[in-house]
Amino acid sequence: MLVRRPVLQLWSWLAPAIAIAAAATVAGAVIEGLAHAGRAAVVVVGTGEACRLGIPAGAAAIALGGAIWRGWRPALGDRSGALIVAGLGFAMLATAAVFGAGYGATRTGMAATKLTWLAASIGGAGAAAAALLALAGARPAVRGGAWLVARIWPGITPRRALIAVAVALAAVVLAGWIAARPLLARFDLGLAVFGGGALGGGVVAAAIVVRWPAARTWIAAGGLAVAVVAAGAARVIGSREPTVLIDAWSQLPVSGRAIEARHEIAALREVVVAAIPAPVARTERHPDILLVTVDALRADRLGARQPDGGSLTPALDALAGEAAVFERAFAPSTVTRGSLPPIMTQLSPGRLRGRLVDYALKLDPRHVLFAERLQRAGYATRGYLCCTQHFGGSFQIGLDRGFDRVIYNPSGEHLAHAAQEFFGDATLDGRPRFAWIHTYEPHLWSTLYPAPLYGRAPGPRYDRTVATVDRELAPLLAAIRARGRPTIVVVTADHGEGLGDHGVAQHAGAPYASQIHVPLVISGPAIAPRRITTTVGLVGLGDTLLDLAGFTPPPSDGPSFAYLLSEAPPANPGEAYSAVFRDRVIPFTAHSLVAGDHHLVEVDGRPPELYDLRADPRELVDLAAREPALLTELRRRLADHRARDRVAAF
Repeated sequence: MLVRRPVLQLWSWLAPAIAIAAAATVAGAVIEGLAHAGRAAVVVVGTGEACRLGIPAGAAAIALGGAIWRGWRPALGDRSGALIVAGLGFAMLATAAVFGAGYGATRTGMAATKLTWLAASIGGAGAAAAALLALAGARPAVRGGAWLVARIWPGITPRRALIAVAVALAAVVLAGWIAARPLLARFDLGLAVFGGGALGGGVVAAAIVVRWPAARTWIAAGGLAVAVVAAGAARVIGSREPTVLIDAWSQLPVSGRAIEARHEIAALREVVVAAIPAPVARTERHPDILLVTVDALRADRLGARQPDGGSLTPALDALAGEAAVFERAFAPSTVTRGSLPPIMTQLSPGRLRGRLVDYALKLDPRHVLFAERLQRAGYATRGYLCCTQHFGGSFQIGLDRGFDRVIYNPSGEHLAHAAQEFFGDATLDGRPRFAWIHTYEPHLWSTLYPAPLYGRAPGPRYDRTVATVDRELAPLLAAIRARGRPTIVVVTADHGEGLGDHGVAQHAGAPYASQIHVPLVISGPAIAPRRITTTVGLVGLGDTLLDLAGFTPPPSDGPSFAYLLSEAPPANPGEAYSAVFRDRVIPFTAHSLVAGDHHLVEVDGRPPELYDLRADPRELVDLAAREPALLTELRRRLADHRARDRVAAF
């Protein structure tokens, strides 16, 4: 009896919280699964994984909140309506203050230090300080607010207060929606599906608990039973069919986060990916390969002139003088996370699967990179990459697969020097070598050269970073040239940069030429200097490198264009497909097709646009109304690419 009574008291206190948390979690997860996936197995796995974390966390938060309320709430008395208005108003203001303090402190910390963990700690300290101040001032603030409300509205009752608060809150939400709608993609709106379902389930459960207190035990027990069954089913399905677990991880915004927290997704690769076969070799010997991708490098900067008449890129100009230069190469997207994964996997941008982590796409573990194929072919492989959030490290994004060793450093000079040492290493026993360098400086032009010090015009500030990259690469390119060993050298970019074109200063905009037209220079054995005007897409770059290295590329979405380096230009002018997909940073979805001289741009919710890149390289004159037949044909071909995007990659 001495033990039973406290246990029953504890259960009576926890049962409402468990009931509400269970109803909210199950309802949110099921609705999210049906909305984003539709497959029963994915819904079950998502619900089970969400329950494992959501119900304990939710129940603890609700129980703690109830305990705080019981200990804090004042006697309502005759001013109950005024206290409700004042209390809810203070709660909203305090919440906004806590979030604002945390955000502001984090931004301040990021400006003061490059250490992410320290900036996050400063932000957390700011939010905690604001929360403590809010708690300390809560009672006097609410009592003072209630006195003021009672003076303004003497006849206020609890019912009237709740109606007034609901109307005011709806007005604020509506006004915020209207004002912030263009920026709403900066928030993960996929969370709203789970949140709406959870809110509905929680409200219903709370209403039942309040109306029929005796039912709380049964609701709590039922919720726990559903959670146990769902969690058990998720465990069984996940162990027997790990691909279902991966699909739930990539498709479900909230439940996927629970999966991310509980599972090492990258570790599932050994289970879901069979041994990667070595590419079929056509020759016995294979050249070394150096791939350089420069972040945010526009095509028109290669060979551009500086104000003093000198070349902006003398080292790259020298390389271009002995290489094939593709005048019409186009990136798969206007942002790194939408461009580098298609390049490295040879998949159309819409066929990639994964999950947005930080500002990068964490790849589905089933994707295979062409670096892995070179590694299987016996290449010694190295990655020299600017930043972990886009390439791997603790984020485990997946773009570092296939490399024997990866060096991360924000300095392009450091990366180029490390690559130079790799190509000069005499201890590799004659193995062919592949190195990928991704340097970042042009992405940072507005930060490295701020307007107050260097003028507001973006072009000259951007050009400084391009010149920096050229100087950083010069010693490496010279060393490769002096080695005398057959080496394929490729210099390109993941995307371009707006610099004011179409109203975009940087990138991540619609796929206009300024943001997808990139340089592509390829030198190597038996590659004669020439300029190639055939349009190519960088999705085919991986297969092209395999082809040039003496292998037969596997089937992919981006066929090799190596034949253009040795044959006469074909009659077909070629085409390139690009896409931009809505996420928390990009507020729209857009697609484009470059076919010969013409460029079709389709942004969802806007009329299609058509440009002549030869006559109008800055795309100032829309020809859609003047060329209806051409517009119709290009839209048909673009629709074919979009249809291919809907075909599952696995």
